[in-house]
Amino acid sequence: MSVQRHSHGICYYEGFVYVFGGCQSVLFYGNPTNKCERYSIKDDCWENVDDLAIPLGDVGATVMDTGKIMVFGRGSKELYEIS
Repeated sequence: MSVQRHSHGICYYEGFVYVFGGCQSVLFYGNPTNKCERYSIKDDCWENVDDLAIPLGDVGATVMDTGKIMVFGRGSKELYEIS
């Protein structure tokens, strides 16, 4: 990953591991980030994807039946459309 973080959301979808938001810096503290990345299992590399609309920490993520990823964090939720 290009952005070091903790308390991020993570999920798998069609050959990629997606990582959303999280907190940068000190464990249990830090600034939330809106950065998102995905890891290609096939190519063994990370790449940036579209950022979240707002920075989120303590994130959860799940793939919905529609092919969108629902991202939750500290009381907010966002639909992340996979491109």
